[in-house]
Amino acid sequence: MKERRAKGARLRGLVGAGAVALFLVFAAPACRGKATPDPLDATPSGSLAAPSTSQAPVVEPDPPIEADAGASRGKISNGTPAEGPEDPKKSFLDNRIAKGKSGVAEIVSLRVWHCGPSCTCPEPCIETVTEETGLRWIDLHDEGGADVSLADWANADVTGRFTGRTRLAKSPSGGEPYVVPELRLTSSPTIVSTSMGPEIEGAHAKVVLAGPAAQKLVTRVKDDKPWLVIAGAFPLADATRADTDASALFEKLDKLGIKDAERYDSRAFVGLACCFDVVLGGRFADPKAAEARARTLSARGVKAYTKKGF
Repeated sequence: MKERRAKGARLRGLVGAGAVALFLVFAAPACRGKATPDPLDATPSGSLAAPSTSQAPVVEPDPPIEADAGASRGKISNGTPAEGPEDPKKSFLDNRIAKGKSGVAEIVSLRVWHCGPSCTCPEPCIETVTEETGLRWIDLHDEGGADVSLADWANADVTGRFTGRTRLAKSPSGGEPYVVPELRLTSSPTIVSTSMGPEIEGAHAKVVLAGPAAQKLVTRVKDDKPWLVIAGAFPLADATRADTDASALFEKLDKLGIKDAERYDSRAFVGLACCFDVVLGGRFADPKAAEARARTLSARGVKAYTKKGF
């Protein structure tokens, strides 16, 4: 296969993708007052939990992420998003790289594709495949800097921070070297499909959190109660609305007698997507106990579901 075979056809597909409805698993808005499994179907880190009657959790600090100080029960701390100016002469991706290099905190969601064994590409052969970013080879790392791999031909939605770091990669065909930027993931990739070409439909890139809210230091929770009863998840991109809706839901749970209800930044749990104010109707060691609580809440007017947080 010649290098970047059929790239022209794919670029034409990207132009046409502007008419496709936006669909981003990581940044999907949660419904007011209730949760669905879709928004949190991923994997982040960091937390601010309210005290509960359950055993105090043991926290494991993420390499670049630590705990916010002092959260009250039923409340998490949110920064006010603040984005720097965009350079109109630069692409969406180059603006993200420049901001990362200058220290501006942003969390971005986008889609990537892993070109398989027959491709001629710079390792690890992962490229962005959205209208906003075009086709661009990138490095995926976890928050500690370790490589994150994808199965051959996998399309995945990812969320993370462009650090501003880049490397030059030799072109396998002997052409100009590639400038490969680093994306450090705040959550595990969500596999969309597996195909011999990038899955363009629904593939968009956007900044989901910026400024202090994106830079906020959070702690990952890991103890003997990984099963979460999720009663609501509210996007932190609109911090005021998230706090209002999450507070109202938390108070409702408290009035229903759910005294182990808690609120977390979704980055607290590796099994949840960034970036949500999450209201939990309890955490449990036993998945059956979590399912029983979710059924109880649903019967009492609070739609809830269970998910393993770590």
